[in-house]
Amino acid sequence: MGMQGVSLLKILSSTEMLGAAVVAGWDGLGRLVTSVAVVEAPVAMEWLQGGELVLTTGYYLHNDQVAFTGFIKNLVEIGAAGVAIPPRSFIGTIPAGVIGKADELMFPVISLPANSTFWKVAQTLIMELAVNEPPRLDLERDILGILEDGLGIPALLFAG
Repeated sequence: MGMQGVSLLKILSSTEMLGAAVVAGWDGLGRLVTSVAVVEAPVAMEWLQGGELVLTTGYYLHNDQVAFTGFIKNLVEIGAAGVAIPPRSFIGTIPAGVIGKADELMFPVISLPANSTFWKVAQTLIMELAVNEPPRLDLERDILGILEDGLGIPALLFAG
């Protein structure tokens, strides 16, 4: 059983995110975050599985609105939850065309608080996800209970 996720809105209400600004994609703040990933090179996009809050300084995106807009589109296609950028990044000011595309796709673009670091944001997110993770089934206990009760294979197949 995997993690259910935490909404971006809930993450933004955490103490660590105090001072963060939603630059675009307000309508997507209900997206669920299931993990966090740092993306600083195009090849890292291949490692995303969906549900990530992507952290980036935008090193390979600065001064290239077309690449930045493509980055947003790719994140949406992959199913990422949003992207967070530190205020002192390579991107500088996020271009209007990128903001427009993110708004159109309802994809949150977040400017991180001035005092935050990727590590602090990742740690906060991991802790939020751990607290909100559903309890795991004790599969061994359940199987032994069914077998001890003499219910057999059909009960195992339809358990849970």
